[in-house]
Amino acid sequence: MQDAQTRSTRQVANFPFSYLFFPHRMCTVLKKLTSSLGYLEEVRKHMARLPTINPYDRTLIITGFPNVGKSSFINLITNTNADVY
Repeated sequence: MQDAQTRSTRQVANFPFSYLFFPHRMCTVLKKLTSSLGYLEEVRKHMARLPTINPYDRTLIITGFPNVGKSSFINLITNTNADVY
């Protein structure tokens, strides 16, 4: 039993000193990253609300300047009332 305690004491003594401060260092790093992590969480929530496009469905994207009749064109060729996103 004495030999096991001596071995474990030697192992702790030979353990790199920097590892003893790892939890403190990790907390410091997390505190510095808190604002960035908060921003990333806001972006993640915003991205989750955006509509998704299934690459296996047929999709038509009409782009152009404002007020040039994109919605009117879609309404005309589909006989529906297109939602504008």
